[in-house]
Amino acid sequence: MTLNSILVWLTYWAERVPLPYFVFLGGFIEEIRAPIPTPFIMTTAGILAQTQQLGIFYLILLVILNATGKTIAYAVFYVLADKAEDLVIGRFGKFLGVTHQSVESFGKRFSRGWRDDVLIFLSRAVPFIPTLPVSLVAGAVRIHWKSFLFMSFAGTCVRSALFMSVGLSGSQYSGNFLQTVREVDHW
Repeated sequence: MTLNSILVWLTYWAERVPLPYFVFLGGFIEEIRAPIPTPFIMTTAGILAQTQQLGIFYLILLVILNATGKTIAYAVFYVLADKAEDLVIGRFGKFLGVTHQSVESFGKRFSRGWRDDVLIFLSRAVPFIPTLPVSLVAGAVRIHWKSFLFMSFAGTCVRSALFMSVGLSGSQYSGNFLQTVREVDHW
């Protein structure tokens, strides 16, 4: 399945599925199926929300649903990395010069304070930072589970809101532009 066919399928889906389902499932799929461009789901949701003239509370609900779907996917990768670390270090650690204890010791350094929480939050909030490596590293070194989930969720809310605002703004400006073109054409 090519990237173009995925985007066509998602666009088709966006037009036929209720927006809350689209942002929740789309957020999850976007994280699991890596080739989907990160801004696609929430930018599309912003465009659809603008055309449907949805209120602020509904937009907040969409951001929360998208962040929830993505956080579930982050949790899947966290657990997979945790289990893979056990397997890889158990079998190949002696060849790599790494022990299970050294990996856990390294992970404990990242589970001890607010700086680590801020780092996870920012890694989720900043749009150009890839999310998969964050989940994999966090799982491999066993960053505190609750802190990882909460900060991932909070940061993803910021990221989702940013992408949705791009869709809202783009839709609004393109609508104003089209109205101006129609007025000039009518003149």
